[in-house]
Amino acid sequence: MKRCIICLLIAITALTTSCAYYPHLTGTPLIKEKGDTRIEGGLTLYSPSAQASFSRGLTEKLAFQVAASIGYDDYYTQGALGYFKNINNKTVMELYGGVGFGHGDAYKDANPGHLRGNYQIYFAQFNIGNIEKKLANLEYGIGLKPGYLHSKMTDANYFFISENYSKTDSYPVYSLNGFIFEPTVFLRFGGKNLKFNIALGKCWMVQLTHTDKTFPVGSNFGIGVSYSFGGTSKKYPKAMR
Repeated sequence: MKRCIICLLIAITALTTSCAYYPHLTGTPLIKEKGDTRIEGGLTLYSPSAQASFSRGLTEKLAFQVAASIGYDDYYTQGALGYFKNINNKTVMELYGGVGFGHGDAYKDANPGHLRGNYQIYFAQFNIGNIEKKLANLEYGIGLKPGYLHSKMTDANYFFISENYSKTDSYPVYSLNGFIFEPTVFLRFGGKNLKFNIALGKCWMVQLTHTDKTFPVGSNFGIGVSYSFGGTSKKYPKAMR
């Protein structure tokens, strides 16, 4: 556990922020069986926002998740349906597919400048983690989220940088599209059901549209709590839970 915490602290120092799209850190529930339910809530610090998610096992193989976050001038919500596999009640693998909708307001530098607008993301997500409950009921894992992002962003600084701007004119709008890749690592520890949660995420984007503007992406660090309950399967002995 000490080694995990040291790695997390090192990773924090390498992250940067202030972006229109950033990891929302809500996608690694590790559902282990039918009826298993996880509720998470917390704060993301590098791009300040409050976030929450709800995940539940529908059958012994299928699960769903809904999540949302809101910040000063941005918001995001997503829904996903997926397949999970529990290996000896120690390791869980999940594969989700879903869609998210959001609004971002960001200033990174002169390019892209101050951009504001809406975006959609169509994604898949692979999660794998350990849920073996020994020291501090520790759970840890990683989520890998590739997807396609489509956005309509407005240059909110156009009024200030254009001498020919008229108040009757509309702001220029850019359609910025591309593939994103978003890895997330997390660590949960505490009681059997209620745990403290730490997560780190990074996002990269390959922009497909050719314009003088770029869609800003970045990193995030989050803290919060996770509460799990439910489960109807009697597949595993009580001693292994």
